Amino acid sequence: RRVLFRSVVILGAEAQTVGVAWQVYQITHSALDLGFTGLALFAPGILFMLAAGHVADRYDRRAIILACYAIQAVCTLALLRFGLHPTGHVWPIYAVLLGVGLGRVFSGPASQAFLPSLVPKNHFVNAVTWGAIVFHIANIAGPAVGGLLFTLQLSGRLAGWNGAPIVYAFSLVTLVAFLLLVGAMRTRPAQVVKNAFNLKTMLAG
Repeated sequence: RRVLFRSVVILGAEAQTVGVAWQVYQITHSALDLGFTGLALFAPGILFMLAAGHVADRYDRRAIILACYAIQAVCTLALLRFGLHPTGHVWPIYAVLLGVGLGRVFSGPASQAFLPSLVPKNHFVNAVTWGAIVFHIANIAGPAVGGLLFTLQLSGRLAGWNGAPIVYAFSLVTLVAFLLLVGAMRTRPAQVVKNAFNLKTMLAG
C-alpha cells in the first residue's frame, strides 16, 4: 500500500515540475528563467545533503517524512494560489520551489531508512525491488501526466483552473493522501543513533 501511494505522490511531484516550468515560461518566455526552476529545486540538495542524512539517523523518521511532505503540501498550495491569481512575477515561484526542494532533500534519506520499519526482514529485498520499479515508472509517467493535465481544457466555472492550477491541484491531492497514509501507519520501533550534530558525524557516511 505504501509503495502504491508513494508512486502516486512521485507522479504528482513530477507532474508539478512540468506545471511550474510551463507557468514560468508563459510568464517570461525565457529559457534561462525556465532553467532556474530546476536550479531552485536542486539547490537545497547541494546545501543540505549531508545534514539531511544525519537528521534521518538521529530523529524519528516518520515524523521527518510527515513534516517534509507537509512543507511540500503548503508549498504546492502556494503554487496553486499563484496559478489561480498570477502576479506576472517569477521570484515568488522560485522561493516556493526552494521550499519544495528543502522538503524533498530531507524526506529522501528518511524515506529510504524508514522501509525496514515497515516490512519483515525476509520481505525486505522484495520491497526494495518493487519500490525501485514503482519509483522509475512514476518518474517516467509523471511528466506525461503533468503535460496532459496542463493542456486539459475546462469550461464554465472551472475555466480558471486551466493550465498550471489543475496540475497543482492534482499534486496537492496526492500529497494529502500520502500524509494521511503515513500518519495512519503502524511501524516497528527503529533504532535511532543519538550522535552529536557536528561536521565529523555528518561526514562519517
